[in-house]
Amino acid sequence: MSIQYRENSPGAEDISKDNWWEVLSRDDITIGHSDPAIDPGGYRAVMMLQLGAEEFDGERLYDESTLDTLMSNTTIPTGTEINLEWQLESGDLDYVLYYQSISATSGLPYIDLQPEVDLSQVTNEHAQHYAKAEVETKSGTFTGAPIAYGLTVPSNARAPGRGTQWVKHFATEPGQAILDEQGLAPVDPVVVPASSEDAVPDSVMDVASAQSTLGPLEPWWSISTAYRYRCTTYSDSYIMATETESQFEITAVGRLPLVVLFTLIQLLVFAAAYSIGKPTWYVYFIVGSAATTAYALDGTPFTIATATAGSLLMVVLSLPLFIFLARQTPSLIIEKALDPDVQRVLYLGVYAPLLAALLSLLGGVPLAHLLAKGFPGQPLVESLVDLPLVVPHSVAGIIILFGFGKGGAFPQLSVLGTMVGMVLALAFVSAPYAVNATREAFESIDDRLEYASRIHGANQWETFRRVTGPLAVRGMITGGLLAWARAVSEFGAVAVVAYSVSFFYPFAGTEVTAQHAPVFVYNTYLQGGLEESGAVAFLLLAVSAVIFLIVRYLIDDGTGGGMPWLTSVLISARRSLPTVRSRLLSMPRWRLTPVRPVLYSVRVGAARHCYWRRLLASINTLE
Repeated sequence: MSIQYRENSPGAEDISKDNWWEVLSRDDITIGHSDPAIDPGGYRAVMMLQLGAEEFDGERLYDESTLDTLMSNTTIPTGTEINLEWQLESGDLDYVLYYQSISATSGLPYIDLQPEVDLSQVTNEHAQHYAKAEVETKSGTFTGAPIAYGLTVPSNARAPGRGTQWVKHFATEPGQAILDEQGLAPVDPVVVPASSEDAVPDSVMDVASAQSTLGPLEPWWSISTAYRYRCTTYSDSYIMATETESQFEITAVGRLPLVVLFTLIQLLVFAAAYSIGKPTWYVYFIVGSAATTAYALDGTPFTIATATAGSLLMVVLSLPLFIFLARQTPSLIIEKALDPDVQRVLYLGVYAPLLAALLSLLGGVPLAHLLAKGFPGQPLVESLVDLPLVVPHSVAGIIILFGFGKGGAFPQLSVLGTMVGMVLALAFVSAPYAVNATREAFESIDDRLEYASRIHGANQWETFRRVTGPLAVRGMITGGLLAWARAVSEFGAVAVVAYSVSFFYPFAGTEVTAQHAPVFVYNTYLQGGLEESGAVAFLLLAVSAVIFLIVRYLIDDGTGGGMPWLTSVLISARRSLPTVRSRLLSMPRWRLTPVRPVLYSVRVGAARHCYWRRLLASINTLE
């Protein structure tokens, strides 16, 4: 455990390891820690304070009256420790009590406490002393003990060999140096439970020591075989490795080569089956290859069963697409691509849905925010928002004509056969996607961020502009993209409202007349047959797919392979935090506080990314 503070915290110029209790017991000091009932860091913070008043080797740091003063200066502003730092930086707290591993990576000053109070020592003597501390909460009673972190390789790991290298790396000097830098003191040599020694790879045992206990810690060893999936917390820092299973190691080859190889095999088998007029054989191959791949990568019956069942749906989705692509004539596609009429149709097929998506977002974002907050009569509004999802497309077009056509709410508005009517029809069917996706983004935002902004003086507009809006922007873009994609595919409503429209075509510099792409494809099918309509459909599919993939790539959160520059942004953000912090401190308080949680999240993400990235990079240099 440790004590963290700001450079301008009250008493910061006086506090040290030898007098921290004197500074923290002053009248003008506010100390914070997480909730002991829900967070181990909370009850350990209380234990830390209690232990200072307990004798160790005949001495204690302070008396009971000082402990009472420290406890009276202590508050619980948050459930877990994740928000403590920005509350410290904003001035709501003067000092916070939490793990040294957090303090060491935050960039703020902190006090490294005495071993008799910081719960770090794995010795019988210290364990007996720590046990003097006891905290009662609504979740139960907790007794003091050394803090620990364990490490294991899951028995169902996709790359157990790689995981073994990672575990072994903690026993090396570079690995332990990284742990020290992150505020974690490793045990040297690595300790493995004697009861599980047979399950530990020989390469790990070469650098490890098998023991039945680790100082006073005995209960942990009895659960070592079953507890394979998470870290455990008993001693200061030791390593455990358990049974691994022989599965295909993805990391040994790389995910991208495997994906490329799998795709090529699928294409080759489909080409062979199609060339001999037996596409049904490819159906059997899809199902079989899915089951085989699941067995190779995981091997569990559940995964094999789900992969096989999922492949049946992939047959329905992919087989028609593959056959559609295989039957296209390249020369006809090129001919249609050079046709000015087709070019105008493709432009309108992208432009009109874009206007509809923007219109959906313009009104959908405020509505989504209201739905996320809740209000009387909300179920009725939600039903109206989702109604276009179940209304037949042609009915949607008729509804638009009744609402906005002659005799409607705006008789002066020309709807039938106009661009306005087309955009309204497209917005009617696509708006639910924009509203629902944006609403989910608003609902995922922690209410405490908005609350912190409001209590420091920001009005609702400023809070939305500086806090809520930026945090939900990815959901807004996703909603707009889904709305655009839905509008691109609309046929029935457009055929009723705006079968053919006039619009300004920038590549011709004049006004032209064209049809919405799905309507044009249908007319081409009626007049020219399946082959000609297929060529136009191929062009529309290609344009839509390219736009869709580009936007999804740009808004990807980094977990799916998008935004390759996210890593460098996180690292750069962490390196620049001291400069950013000094600039933010000059801002008005209400402007600063809402930003801090976001910066803290970036800093934590960058720290963790750098930490694990350095570990894995070091492993790559191993034999």
